[in-house]
Amino acid sequence: MVRIALAIAALNDLDTMAVDIRNAYLNAPCRKKVYLTAGTEFGAKKGQYVVAIWALYGLKTSGTAWRVFLAQIMYDLEFKSCKF
Repeated sequence: MVRIALAIAALNDLDTMAVDIRNAYLNAPCRKKVYLTAGTEFGAKKGQYVVAIWALYGLKTSGTAWRVFLAQIMYDLEFKSCKF
């Protein structure tokens, strides 16, 4: 999806303000509850169970969560979907 947006921008000589593909999934909320075990970075809470509220790389649902999140933002900005 991001590559398509960048290709459209390039073909139409449009400027892109910022692109951060590497951390894209981290902006999308998790759509399902995902339980994790807290690591050493949680200090005294190490070993306790936590619930992820943001999509993480490696989760099966992260790609879908990011697509839905981006689609909603594009809709809110009044972009229209192509009818190909």
